[in-house]
Amino acid sequence: MEAILFAAGLGTRLRPLTDNRPKALVSVMGRTLLEINIENLVRQGATHIIINTHHHSEQLRQFVSNYNASIPLTLSDESKLLLDTGGALRKIAHDHLLQTDGPYLLYNVDVLSSINLTEMIEEHKNSNTLATLATSVRATDRQLLFDNGRNLCGWHNRKTGEYRWSYPNVKSPQEMAYSGIAAVSAEFMSLMAAEEDEVFSLTTALLHYAKIYSIGFFLHSPDEWLDVGKPETLKKAQSFLESIQQ
Repeated sequence: MEAILFAAGLGTRLRPLTDNRPKALVSVMGRTLLEINIENLVRQGATHIIINTHHHSEQLRQFVSNYNASIPLTLSDESKLLLDTGGALRKIAHDHLLQTDGPYLLYNVDVLSSINLTEMIEEHKNSNTLATLATSVRATDRQLLFDNGRNLCGWHNRKTGEYRWSYPNVKSPQEMAYSGIAAVSAEFMSLMAAEEDEVFSLTTALLHYAKIYSIGFFLHSPDEWLDVGKPETLKKAQSFLESIQQ
């Protein structure tokens, strides 16, 4: 399994911690988020990890060069221009950084989880979908919408009331929150490589491709997941890690 760790973001929600370091190098219990997630991915079968960089990229590059990893780590340099998650995948595909035919795991570096990623990859393989998104039922402003066939069909911002549909006339779609983790196929990465825009989000790409392809979900318990991208949840990270290591 090859994995892509999204680590290039500005970490604005974690300021002032990220004023002088990338969010991937924010520490919990003496270990950086990057280190914690690399270890989790390796433990669950990752054979190669690609890490994108932008904010304080030289620090992240130095950390990776000094880190004694048991598998190859490859950096995708976005120091000149932050590409967003979709653009990051486009660049990785363009630069031929992937070493296998997939599927590939996408993972946000500011997420901690005990989700069974091996099971998620297997479910993705068996479903024959373009992508499989880790989701849970939880109260967040932004919700993905799935039809009765478990296919992604739209997006809803509960706070603003905005909807974005992949296709119309879906009756009673199911709302689920995206967990910042996804399994994607080699075909998906080929489609990303063909994108003309440099900067765009993964969500935008998924909603576009859902018009044509099946994009499904992997439902997990909210207790298996924590977003540590903001100070109030970062404070919960230690107890979360202690609970999943027991």
